[in-house]
Amino acid sequence: MDELIDKVENRRKAEGLSQNGLASVLQVSQGHYSKVSGGLVPAGKKLRLRMDEWLDRPTIRSRPVSELEELAKSIQRDTRRLMQLLRN
Repeated sequence: MDELIDKVENRRKAEGLSQNGLASVLQVSQGHYSKVSGGLVPAGKKLRLRMDEWLDRPTIRSRPVSELEELAKSIQRDTRRLMQLLRN
């Protein structure tokens, strides 16, 4: 793993954030994030930029991580539904 990915993984674990939760924030699939964090595929420029931006954000301890993950999932579901409605 490179230094950036080490930092991201350390913070993700320290905050108790799942790979799926962080992948949502980084706008990638959990599977892709897993491959990147495992060193199987390199992180692209856009993903590296989003990782840097995420590391620059203050930690989120005011709300339970599970609540934030559920909110991220809800936003994804709503976005998919909106896209379906716009296509029809």
